[in-house]
Amino acid sequence: MDRRGAPSRRVPKATPRPLLDLGGVERSRLRALTADQQERFLPLGPTFVIELRSPSDSLASVEAKMREYMENGARLGWLIDPLERRVHVYRPDAPVDVLEKPLSVAGDPELLGFVLELAEFGIRPGEEAADPHPGVRG
Repeated sequence: MDRRGAPSRRVPKATPRPLLDLGGVERSRLRALTADQQERFLPLGPTFVIELRSPSDSLASVEAKMREYMENGARLGWLIDPLERRVHVYRPDAPVDVLEKPLSVAGDPELLGFVLELAEFGIRPGEEAADPHPGVRG
């Protein structure tokens, strides 16, 4: 509970799963939870995840995180690597598909019709170096 007595939405200090940059859970999976479970830190992994590699992240550590998401039920995962200008696409029981300098990435068939444009993540065609955090200035 916070100071006003409302349920806290903070992430626990120690979680059984790594924290992700962006994720989603299918409504059907959320509806299967009790009201009490829905008010707490969800007891299930995401269905879809996006991880954005930061300059301080080793590729191996982010890849390990992605494998863990897939082992815990994720059906689609994108590791966006603006440093190398690649997107690693993860699906269960399939080899990782590495896209070189893609303009966008589509979520089909898992996220039918969803397309993420990648220019905002520093992945642009024809450039030698990408800003790993566009729009963020020190």
